[in-house]
Amino acid sequence: MDAVNATRPSPPCRSAPPAWREPLDRAGSLLEVTGSRALRAQAQQQAALELLQARRLGADDALLCEVLQERIQASVAQLLEGSEEAPPTTREQQQLTPSSSSSAALIEAVERLMKQLEAEPADAPPDRDSWKLALACHGRMVAVKDQDRMEAIAHAIAGARLIGILRQRGVSLPDWLLHHEEQLCRYGGLWIHEQLLAPGLDRSPTPERAERACQGVALLKRLDQIHGGDYAWIGYHLTDLQVEASRTTAAQPIQIAIAGNCQYWPLFQYLESLLPSAQLIPGPSVHLATAEQVSAFHESLRSVDVLLMHRVKPGYRDNIGLDNKTLWTYLSAGARQLVLPNLHYEGHHPWIGYALDPEGRLTQVESMSPLGHYHDFLAMQAALRGLSAEVILEHPLHPDLADQIRQNHHGSLQQLRKREVDCDVEISSWIEQHHRHMPVAHTCNHPTRAPLHALLLRVLEALDLHTTVDPTHLNQREYLGGLSIPILPWVSQALELGPWSAEWGSRAGQHPFPIEVQLQRSISFYREYPWIAEQNQQVEKFRWAGSVLDYLSENH
Repeated sequence: MDAVNATRPSPPCRSAPPAWREPLDRAGSLLEVTGSRALRAQAQQQAALELLQARRLGADDALLCEVLQERIQASVAQLLEGSEEAPPTTREQQQLTPSSSSSAALIEAVERLMKQLEAEPADAPPDRDSWKLALACHGRMVAVKDQDRMEAIAHAIAGARLIGILRQRGVSLPDWLLHHEEQLCRYGGLWIHEQLLAPGLDRSPTPERAERACQGVALLKRLDQIHGGDYAWIGYHLTDLQVEASRTTAAQPIQIAIAGNCQYWPLFQYLESLLPSAQLIPGPSVHLATAEQVSAFHESLRSVDVLLMHRVKPGYRDNIGLDNKTLWTYLSAGARQLVLPNLHYEGHHPWIGYALDPEGRLTQVESMSPLGHYHDFLAMQAALRGLSAEVILEHPLHPDLADQIRQNHHGSLQQLRKREVDCDVEISSWIEQHHRHMPVAHTCNHPTRAPLHALLLRVLEALDLHTTVDPTHLNQREYLGGLSIPILPWVSQALELGPWSAEWGSRAGQHPFPIEVQLQRSISFYREYPWIAEQNQQVEKFRWAGSVLDYLSENH
């Protein structure tokens, strides 16, 4: 044991290529594939997916355009040609990226087509090549984005709307078109956000501002769908635009503002489905809010009837002004504040948590970790001892370990109860009652929709709105389910969880992620980066994991 825990020298620093370089290089190679049209089409589809992956890993948009724009245009033109002949001529390519003089004509053509599609009966199939106009909008948007931002926004809105209508009508769209749709929504949404909310602008409510804000909301909502809700920044920008749009809408029976940590956005979305007649004002995310966002949120509170806010203590983030006591001072007389608990529950994931990072190196390897910014301290200890996932999973559940797992479950609930003392509603009793029968946590601080739904129904009961609420209308989306960490068989047995627990675990919200794979990949990850364990020797979960493996080894 002493030899295992001895300090090991850190591996020599190497200048590793950025994580996005590999998918970017693969995309470039795929875009150069020659051969039959079917082969080229398959390569295009895969290249589009690689480009999206490069963006997710941090590739700069300007770099993507600079390195790949010419190859993208040439490859798309080949697909549009639809034959085994040579690629389109320069003149044919210009038809896809019209000149400035034809820009207005392109928008007009798109608008005319959309009106035609909306007027036609649903069983009338649109032209299967209608999406080419959307592709032309994308090309024009990229071409004019630095010279005429208003024109670029107009093309982003038109192209994204057309693709959406075609998809609703069941038109078969090329898979690679998703990459262009993503850019139409992303650029259009960000530019509208910049246009409406740049510092120093006159923000007086007008119908024009409201219309533009609603257009930005539509773009960012589709962008959030494309990425499966994985990117918090989309939600933050979407929140800003929704607030801007709400400033010019007619007064509703009740105005509710809601803000908090990462759990507040799904709460807002679920509440929106339950109270369609209410005016909902989404605030900032407390851990990322800027001083300007906080100031704007303070101002919006003066007219609301209710503030729903996560429990935030005074002094948070150097007194930035998002603690419950400070926010209360901005509410008008008669307004209510309901403090919500942070749903943090570790019972199903006893050895999952955040690792110490005193030297700031974890972010450099996060993309290689199977759990992202979470860490499995049991796998970390197994890697130090040279144990495999199979060895751990073969160990039967010892009665003493079962008691420890149950104590961890009860301790986690007890911590939640202590925090709920400062809140106006509680959820710990619901988790205690339901945790055996259904998944309640994707990770220790990302609850599933079930407890969030239960929390909202308790909020509505506390508000006593004297209105009929139908729980069956609740939004069923899993907003925090980008990563669902699987559950160890030991935990399932000790807590007597239902059969669902054996299948629990997914990545990107859909790909199965069984416990065998999670443990194997985590152990391999910590073997490759032993310095992570070295700087987490004093973490309680790490020490507990070590004592568990020691005990199992002695009593095997």
